[in-house]
Amino acid sequence: MADDFATTADRMMQDARILHDAGAHRNACYLAGYVVECTLKALLALTGASPWGHDLESLHDKVAGLLMNGNAVLARYGDPSQFAPTMLYQVNPQTVQRGEICYHCHWDPKHRYDGTRWTQSSVSVDYLREAEKAHDVIVRMFVDGEVVL
Repeated sequence: MADDFATTADRMMQDARILHDAGAHRNACYLAGYVVECTLKALLALTGASPWGHDLESLHDKVAGLLMNGNAVLARYGDPSQFAPTMLYQVNPQTVQRGEICYHCHWDPKHRYDGTRWTQSSVSVDYLREAEKAHDVIVRMFVDGEVVL
């Protein structure tokens, strides 16, 4: 069975809203990041590219590379850097791990352990705004018949 990135993004968007409204900002941020991640993976899956990993910048780079090479399917959904600039912001310089470039984005699943950045309501608001933009892409993909929710 194939991974269902679109439905996962939709479910996580709903849960992120509920958690934010309840004041659970850390978990709202965590799930909001997965909305963006799943949206990027859904875009990549449309092209047959490999949508693996949790590194938003690497996923974004793959989508952007396909866009620069004229991928018509992805062109309908716009530049993904426009829907998640805060989450994609580099908080530390990139490194190389196991021969792969590793970015250090503002959003990373590992931040669920650090207990700092995601506790603020303002960060949760920013992340939800960006997750909503990503979710809009999922909705457009659904309307276009590219994904099933």
